[in-house]
Amino acid sequence: MNYIIKGTSRCGKTMLTNLIVQKLVGYNKFSTDNFIGAFMSAMPELEINHSSGNGMKKLFPKFLSSLINNTKKKDNKLDLYYVLEGVDISEELLEEFDAQDDVTVICLGKPNLSREEYFNQVRYYEKRYLYGEWTKRLSDDELLRYCDYWILEANYIKQLCEEKGYLFFDTSYNQEKVINDIFKKIKHSNAKNLQRN
Repeated sequence: MNYIIKGTSRCGKTMLTNLIVQKLVGYNKFSTDNFIGAFMSAMPELEINHSSGNGMKKLFPKFLSSLINNTKKKDNKLDLYYVLEGVDISEELLEEFDAQDDVTVICLGKPNLSREEYFNQVRYYEKRYLYGEWTKRLSDDELLRYCDYWILEANYIKQLCEEKGYLFFDTSYNQEKVINDIFKKIKHSNAKNLQRN
C-alpha cells in the first residue's frame, strides 16, 4: 500500500512518514517541501513556491501526479512503495490518489487546540526533534498568527475528510501516541512488509 499524508504544519506528518520509511521495508519518502525547495532554487520562474505562486495551481499538482504514477509500476515485483507527505497536496490530487486501489489517503491536524497551545507545541517539538528551521526564525507574534491559520486549516481538512471519506486523525493532544497508533495500524495492514530491526 502507498500512502498520501496531508496535514497542517507541525501536526506529525513527517513523524509518521519517517516511521513508515524507517520501520517497513521498501518505502520511499517524497516530501512536497523538498520538491518545492528544489523548484524555488533551480527554476524560480515556474513560480512553484511556498507563497502560492502561479505554478502551484497547475504545474505542481501535475508534477506530483506524474511523479507518483511513474513511481508505481504495474509489474511491481520488487514491492517498492511510496509515502508522499506535505501541506501542499491539492484537493484534486487527494481525490485522484484516493480513487486508486493501492493508495490510502491519511490527513492529520490539530483542530482542537487554542492558538497558545499550538504555539507551545511547535516550540516544544522544535527543541525535542531539532526541526522547524523556518518556525524557529519566527517571532512569537508571527508564530501565533501562523497558529491561527493552522487551526482554521485543520478544521477545514477535517470537514473535507468527513465529506470525502478520507481518514482524519486528530493530533491536537498526545501527538506521539496518536502517530504511533496510526503506524501500528499501517504495520498490521502491511504485514507482508518485514519490519526493519
